[in-house]
Amino acid sequence: MLDYNGAMELATGAHGALIICMLVMFGGYRLLITHVLPAHKEALRDVIAQNKEAIQSILKSHDEDRDMFRESIKGVETRLTDVEKTLIKFVS
Repeated sequence: MLDYNGAMELATGAHGALIICMLVMFGGYRLLITHVLPAHKEALRDVIAQNKEAIQSILKSHDEDRDMFRESIKGVETRLTDVEKTLIKFVS
C-alpha cells in the first residue's frame, strides 16, 4: 500500500502529468466533436451552396463562350470556302 509521500509522488510526478495530459486531450477531443464540428458543418453548407452557384455560372459562361467560338469557326470556314472559290476562278 502507498503512503502519503508515495501517493503524492505519483500524483505530481510523471504519471500525474501523463494523466492530466490525457484528460486535457480527451476534453479537447470532446469539445471538438460536440461543439466545433457541428457549428462548422452548418457554415460549410452555406459555403458549398455559394460555390455551387459560382460553378454553375462559370459553366453557363463557358457554354456561351463555346457557342460563340463555334459560330466564329463556322464564319471562318465560310470565308475560307469563298476564298477557295475565288482562287479557283482566278487560276482557271
